[in-house]
Amino acid sequence: MPNTLAHIGVQGLLTRAVARKADFKWICLGCIIPDLPWILQRAVWFLGTDLVSAYDLRLYTVVQSSLLASLVLCASAAMLSASPRSIFSVLALNSAAHLVLDALETKWANGVLLFAPFSWRLLNFGLFWPESGLIAVATVFGIGYFLYLWWAKPGQSIALSVGLQARTAIGLALLGVYLLSPLLFVADSEKANNHYVAVLRDSGQRAGKYIEMDRSRFFQRDGSLILRLFTGEEFLLLGRANTDSGTISVRGRFIDENIVEVHDLHEHSAGFRDGASMVGLFLVGVLWLVQVTRPPQDAGA
Repeated sequence: MPNTLAHIGVQGLLTRAVARKADFKWICLGCIIPDLPWILQRAVWFLGTDLVSAYDLRLYTVVQSSLLASLVLCASAAMLSASPRSIFSVLALNSAAHLVLDALETKWANGVLLFAPFSWRLLNFGLFWPESGLIAVATVFGIGYFLYLWWAKPGQSIALSVGLQARTAIGLALLGVYLLSPLLFVADSEKANNHYVAVLRDSGQRAGKYIEMDRSRFFQRDGSLILRLFTGEEFLLLGRANTDSGTISVRGRFIDENIVEVHDLHEHSAGFRDGASMVGLFLVGVLWLVQVTRPPQDAGA
């Protein structure tokens, strides 16, 4: 997926072209809503809990990052604003735009769910890699555009409103739907073999099956190339053993349970996407912190 700064640049420009007075802090929130499940997944990994399997967590995350689930969270967040309808429009536009931009990238074993629960096919049009020059330009533009809108052209602020009990209750109910409803569709996502979980989970029947792995860590061990999956499981890769350690995406076929014959391999630039996303998330967090702690009449973006 494009990093957060690239999303902010492209989607900020798009949103302001459609609605010139759109509140910038809500634009930024809409830019990151589809990524929140992936951030939550990383937090769970960091905590190292054994309460849920890595496969089930991945499927839950895939479902929760779908367009429909993102729109539910948009509605929940909009209930906290003084203008729920207009804020929902901004959030929904940016969440949808985020997923469409993600679908344009090349992401083996990955993609976006735009039509779930009617279709569980991950969409991936494969036009460019996350490290492409196009994304680099969008990233530089994104940080410049963020600072420009925040300081030079903030627009009218829309204050948060949590005083209405009915609206707050609706927002919390929608948040509950967002958190719990993905559990209903985990099996559908696995049946569609999203992220090749169905192939991977059935470890005894892997031999001969096609596999793709997205942005996985790898390293050299005794002259062999070892890939570590998001589950922590390690695979021996055959056919491309001259690659340095880092992050790769792979397409190939299982020879044995833990041996993959590599057909295609792509090396990802170390730290570029994650670093740019962390900077973007930090800036959005600071923006929100500044805005919600200011009186409405003094608020900026």
